[in-house]
Amino acid sequence: MLQEISIAANEYAALIDYLSGQLPYEGCAALIGFGGGTDGPLHILRIKPLANVAPDNRRSRFVADPREWTKLLFAAPTDGARLVGIAHSHPSAAPAPSAEDAGTLWHTLPTHWIVSFAAPARPVVRAYQIRPCLPAREQSLRIVNG
Repeated sequence: MLQEISIAANEYAALIDYLSGQLPYEGCAALIGFGGGTDGPLHILRIKPLANVAPDNRRSRFVADPREWTKLLFAAPTDGARLVGIAHSHPSAAPAPSAEDAGTLWHTLPTHWIVSFAAPARPVVRAYQIRPCLPAREQSLRIVNG
């Protein structure tokens, strides 16, 4: 069974807008929300754009700015929301985890989204659970009004 993830249409649009603005480089953003325990549903409340500070080849890799990560991780949420995922773009590749994506510590988060701009006018978004030593598991993404 696929884990279901929901996001409000305006936040989804903001994510696509931000990541498309980073082209031709990879962009990245944190996904803030709640839920997700034991494969339960996740709800993304908001996105937090993060600067890509990869020292080289930003067209095919991302490194989130450590200062922004630190600030995000130590911020005291007032609404119970927490970091539940990461999203990044593939400017010209498919929305599937690369070997580098699979080898990161992103598996510690419930969801990892990849947005492909291979056809820039029609970005494709896929959500995955990255699992160490196992194939990535696709998750169901639902865009909701509100």
